[in-house]
Amino acid sequence: MSNRTLVLLLAVCAFLAMGLGVLFAAPDSVTTTTREFSFDLKYLGFTGGKGEPTAGTYFSKRVSDEPTTSFTKTLNLPKGKGVYTQPAPQDRPMTAIPLALEVDGDRAEALYADLDGDGKLSPNEKILPSKEKCPLGDGTLFVTSDFEANTREGKKVPYRLSAIYRVLRIEDLDGPKVLRNLMFRTACAWEGAGAIEGKLFHLLLLDNDLNGSYSDFSKDGFALMPEAEYAKALEQNGPRATRLSRMIFVDQKVYEFRLEMAPGGARPSKVVFRKSEIPTSRLVLELKGLEPLKSALNGLDVRGQKGDIFFSFPFDGRIQIPRELPADAYQVLSAWVYYGSAEPDEWTVNVMGAPVLTVAGGAPTAIKWGEVKMSSTVALQETINTINPQTVFKKGDVVFCSFEIRGLAGEKYAYFNRQKGEKSAGPQVRIRNAEGKEVVSAAMQYG
Repeated sequence: MSNRTLVLLLAVCAFLAMGLGVLFAAPDSVTTTTREFSFDLKYLGFTGGKGEPTAGTYFSKRVSDEPTTSFTKTLNLPKGKGVYTQPAPQDRPMTAIPLALEVDGDRAEALYADLDGDGKLSPNEKILPSKEKCPLGDGTLFVTSDFEANTREGKKVPYRLSAIYRVLRIEDLDGPKVLRNLMFRTACAWEGAGAIEGKLFHLLLLDNDLNGSYSDFSKDGFALMPEAEYAKALEQNGPRATRLSRMIFVDQKVYEFRLEMAPGGARPSKVVFRKSEIPTSRLVLELKGLEPLKSALNGLDVRGQKGDIFFSFPFDGRIQIPRELPADAYQVLSAWVYYGSAEPDEWTVNVMGAPVLTVAGGAPTAIKWGEVKMSSTVALQETINTINPQTVFKKGDVVFCSFEIRGLAGEKYAYFNRQKGEKSAGPQVRIRNAEGKEVVSAAMQYG
């Protein structure tokens, strides 16, 4: 074989080897894993009707019979026909909007709202009662039209409010009282649709704290659910929203939440979910009693120590597998615990006020609760708002007894309920006088 032939043969072999290398190496070099999933957002206004999302709780405003702002004074409502909100130092941009109600006895005829902030009544600022049913049963529902609201940064964003006027009659220790209550909350959201890991989802963002931002973790709300479930929820009681969190679970995987704003910085434009790289840890409950107990977590609400993470695993009546949480320090807001001697579903109890739960990630995290003890407070109630703990009472006093059950980590227990087996007799409460003679007793009920 000549030198020239040998060189050509080596060149061909090298080319084939390179081609094979490319053939086998290419899949690894071009394979990419999508780590971010985006949802483009658009504005959505509510009517207050059935099947709409629940946009947080209603804010109550103090009302009076006299107008106190330039806007409410220009309305010139007849004496006895107006109810007016009072400004407060803690008001947010939306709760600071001057409001007035035109009333006829217990009935509200119209709501007036200074939506543009110019101190004068504009055509869209007199709102008549809604034709939709009041979500609180009794009361009159009002829903504003869309308006340009000021955010906490002083920028404009589209917005809508709903308000409820109620007249309540109560029996106080001082006699009957009439309470007039005006409550309102946001009636709008930003919504979007997108795919996460190939699965279609629907997203809603809610400004629960009424400042126009939509990005306050643990305060604002969001709902994220598969498109099929969202369509079904609209036909029923509306999509279920929970508190907004910097990290969320989607199909048992953790994603980081990021809100992007449109040019100008006021209108939400896009939400991006990025797959988290923070390690998680499985939660293992160790419930200690007078005898060995089998236990399980069912329902858990926790908040990160920085206040920007909130996870809610709702109580659904079934014992579930132990939860996993990303590494962080959490405050346990509420938990439902199943426990029993033979099976973990004999009893249920609600746990609140637990100390900080530190999750390191990787190895399981033990939650050590139990060894409960009960303490009591005996108090005299002088008025509906005054309760004074004491140990000496005179005949005829209205005495209130409160009991608190806490565990070894300081956690508080409430709402004990036996699921299986015979109902246990409730504990007896006995009050004795200074001579040790029993003066009153009663049987407590579990709950």
